Amino acid sequence: MKKRLKQKLGQIPFVRKQYARLRCTQSVNLMVSWQDDLLVKMMPSSAELERMARESEQFAIRPLISVIMPTYNTDLKMLNEAIRSVQAQVYTNWELIIIDDCSPDQAVKESIFNHVTQDVRIKHIFLLENRHIAGATNEGFKLAKGDYVALFDHDDYLYPNALYENVKVINQQPEIKFLYSDEDKIDELGNRHFDAYLKPDFNFDFLRCMNIITHFVLFKKELWTELGGEDAKYNGAQDWEFVMRLTNMLASHEIFHIDKVIYSWRVHSASTAMATGAKPYVPEAQRNLLRKDLKNREQFSTKVYENYEALGQWLFQYPVIGNPLVSIVINGSDATGDLENLLNSIFIKTSYFNFEVVVSNASEIADKYKKRHDNVVDDINGDYIIAINPNFEILTFDWLEKLLGQAQRDDISYVMPRIVGREPHIVESVGLAISKNGEVLNLLNGFNMLGHRTLTEHIHLTTHHYVTGVNPNCYMTSKALFEMNTDIIAESIKVSQGKFYNVFVSDVQVKNNSQSSISKSLGIYKEFENFHDTTVNSNFLAIEQNYKRGEKI
Repeated sequence: MKKRLKQKLGQIPFVRKQYARLRCTQSVNLMVSWQDDLLVKMMPSSAELERMARESEQFAIRPLISVIMPTYNTDLKMLNEAIRSVQAQVYTNWELIIIDDCSPDQAVKESIFNHVTQDVRIKHIFLLENRHIAGATNEGFKLAKGDYVALFDHDDYLYPNALYENVKVINQQPEIKFLYSDEDKIDELGNRHFDAYLKPDFNFDFLRCMNIITHFVLFKKELWTELGGEDAKYNGAQDWEFVMRLTNMLASHEIFHIDKVIYSWRVHSASTAMATGAKPYVPEAQRNLLRKDLKNREQFSTKVYENYEALGQWLFQYPVIGNPLVSIVINGSDATGDLENLLNSIFIKTSYFNFEVVVSNASEIADKYKKRHDNVVDDINGDYIIAINPNFEILTFDWLEKLLGQAQRDDISYVMPRIVGREPHIVESVGLAISKNGEVLNLLNGFNMLGHRTLTEHIHLTTHHYVTGVNPNCYMTSKALFEMNTDIIAESIKVSQGKFYNVFVSDVQVKNNSQSSISKSLGIYKEFENFHDTTVNSNFLAIEQNYKRGEKI
C-alpha cells in the first residue's frame, strides 16, 4: 500500500520535485570540504602568530583600536570566550569597551567586572535602563579613545590575528577609512569552525540586497562622530543601516576588504546566524532602512521586495523611464533546437508592450511569426537591445521590465539574468569571473539549486550584484554599446574596470534548452592575465576555477 501510494505521489510534478530536493540535500557538496580545508590553512600557527606579534611592534602606525561590545544576558561561557579572543590578539594596542544593556542576569555583570579588574585595557558601562543594541553601542562610542573603532558581538570570536591584519593594511594604505573581512561560523560549544563566508570586494548592489559585510568591521572614529552613531529606529538591522550610511560618504579607495577569515559568528538558537526567525523584528527593520536608502537616492518609484529564495535578503525593481523600444535580437543560425519555443515564451511571458523581435538567418520561422505579430521585424530599431541564444526559453513573466530598469541606471552598461540548463535547477551562469591567469569562467556553472549550498555560493546565486562580465548567450545593453562591440565577453569586462558596472539579476531566469550545456571556461584571455576580480572573493575564485561540481577537475 505504501509503495503504491509513493508511486502515485511521485507522478505529481510538485511531489516529484520535493523527492528530488530530498535526494539532493542528502548528497555532499564538495565545495563545503574545499572551504573547510581553506579555513584550516587560514588559522595561523603559533610560529606565524609570533612573527605577526614581532612585526606589529615595528609598525610605523600603531593606532589604538577601540573594540565596542554591547552585552545583554549573554551566556557566560560565550561571553568569556569572546573577551578572551580579544585578549589573545597579537596586536596589543587595543581597548575593549563592554556596555551591558541592563541585563537582568546579575552574573553577566559580575563576569564583566571580574575581567575589568584583571585587565586595564577592558572598560565597562553598566546601563541603568535598557537602551537596546544601537543605544548601547552608541554609549560605548562615547567612551572610546581609539583612532579606529571595531564592532564586536558579545557571543562571537576573533581570530588572534584579526586586529593585526587590519592595522597591517592601515600601514600599507593610510588613506583607508573602513575595513571589513571574511568570516566563518562557530558552533554553540565553540568546538568547530565551518561555513567560510568569502566576500567580494566592496559592491554596493550586493550591500543593498543584504548586509554582505556583517563582521568584522573597523573604521575611523571620526566617521562615527560625523554620522552621529547608530540609529535606534533600525534595531535588528542597525549595523547594516550604519554601514550603508558610512560607505555612502566614502570613496571606493577608502574602503578595503581583507580576504581572510578573521572572525567567527556564533551559531546558537538566539542568533541571526542560526535563523532570522530568532529575531522577528529584523525583517521590518531591514525593509525600513532600504526604504530610507531609496529615498536618499531619490529612487521614489523603485520597488523593494523580500527575496522569495532567501530570508533576510531583498531585491529591487528599478522603474522603466519613459517608454523605450526594446529590440530582442535572435540569430537563428545558431539554433539547434526549437526556435519557436523561445519565440512563444517571449510573447507569452513579456508584459512590457514596447518591444520588437528581430530574427536573423531563419526567414521561414520569422515570416511565420510576422503574420501573427506586427512587432516581428527585420531591422534593429530599439533604444535597448536584448541578445539571446535561439535555444533559450524565457521563464520569468516580468523579465523585460526587470532587466530594462537596471539597464537604464546611469552607471550600468550590461545586464544579465540567471541562466539555467535543461534541468532548470542546474545553474549554467550567474555572470563571468576572471582568474589570475586570465581564464574567463561562468560562475557557479553546474551548481544544483536543490542541493546543499555554502553561504558564498548562495549570495552569488540569489542577489542582484555587480559582475565582472556578462555571458554572451543572454544580456541587455544600450543600442550604442551593442553596435560598438563584437566580442561581448572582452568588452563587458573592460567596461566594468572603469566607472561603469555590469549587473546580474537573480530573479530573472532563462533556460538553455540545447543538448549542449554552457561550459564553465570560456578560455584564457591574455589581456586579462594577473587580473584582480573585485566582484568575486579571490579565495573562492581559486576554488571555483579548480572545481567541477561533484568532482575535482
